[in-house]
Amino acid sequence: MKKNRNIIIGLLIFIGLVSIPFWFNLNKSAKQPKISLDTPEIQALEIKKCIEETDYMRAKHMELLADWKAEGC
Repeated sequence: MKKNRNIIIGLLIFIGLVSIPFWFNLNKSAKQPKISLDTPEIQALEIKKCIEETDYMRAKHMELLADWKAEGC
């Protein structure tokens, strides 16, 4: 009977210790990263420039993507 009691107490202590990080961070939310197109990698690649005009992209966007996929880009 004493062994069962010690096992239960040990399990409760273990569960309590394992769950401390969850209780500590219960109502804290992670900060969202700030997204910016001004990173050095993007500026170096000059991705900010448009591929085609807006009207063309609205009409033929899926065809353009299919062509790029077929070319293997």
